[in-house]
Amino acid sequence: MGSNLIDLRQAKEPSHDDLPGLHAYLAQLVGEPFRFGRVSYGDELTLHFGDLRPARSPKLRHKLYGAYILGLRGSPWILKSGSEPIVITAGEVLDSPPSAVGKPLLKEELEAGTFVEAESRVLTAAPFVVKPVEGFGLQLRMSDGSTLLVLPTIQEPDEPEDEGLPKLADWELSTPRGLLSAGPGLDWSFKPLQPASFASNPSIVRAISNGVAFVRRAREADGWYDSHDLINWLDIHHNDVLNDIIDCYKSRSSDPVHTATIQIGKYLRDHLGQVKVGENKSYHHITLRSGDKRNGDCEVSKWKI
Repeated sequence: MGSNLIDLRQAKEPSHDDLPGLHAYLAQLVGEPFRFGRVSYGDELTLHFGDLRPARSPKLRHKLYGAYILGLRGSPWILKSGSEPIVITAGEVLDSPPSAVGKPLLKEELEAGTFVEAESRVLTAAPFVVKPVEGFGLQLRMSDGSTLLVLPTIQEPDEPEDEGLPKLADWELSTPRGLLSAGPGLDWSFKPLQPASFASNPSIVRAISNGVAFVRRAREADGWYDSHDLINWLDIHHNDVLNDIIDCYKSRSSDPVHTATIQIGKYLRDHLGQVKVGENKSYHHITLRSGDKRNGDCEVSKWKI
């Protein structure tokens, strides 16, 4: 049996009629547990899989999101429940069934329903070509027996006011490594996430600047401070900001706390013009969102005052 390696750090430019390639990129969803469904803007159904994580926006901090999010855009879909004798449809598949056969389902009912058992795993994620509309469909099979079928949107001729607007995908898979988009037509692409940078986040920049000003005053007699002085100050006064920095590296580092510490040092050097004068072994304390502690001694950079 042959083996294949797919490097999810590299972009996959729009590819036409490459069904095996699309199938290979969907392999990253296989094995992930189903968490919940949510109806988002424009009545788009999104299905969340994998580890749960909070939103990056403070305004949405109370909402959880799956590490993998399948967005069905405006495409027709059919869900056959494995836990109940129920079939749910949306779109042109069966838009208005007779009242004796089906009934409309409210957004709240769809989100609250247990049509797919929580924690059931994705067994297969298989794309297929729908020849009448020349687009990619998608079939998911779950370990609880549920099946999701997504069909591509039937493309209408562009109106004059639509010219120049970006084309919308038929369905998309947001992953910790990037965004997989299928459609319109037989085109698909994968765009890896760019390395997270907190330099453009005003709240993080403000907290770090305030922290540097404080520790420079506190350590003025020594003529230097180290990165742990700043990290400890952030942990006490702006723990949410410190965790936001750590979150930037959760999907791309096996030790996001260590990576965040290194990136804070690079920010001090590259953005705040701090001058490194050596290394210092010192103690740091970090409280994670979970309540776990990351305390200990290690070497970090010393900065001139």
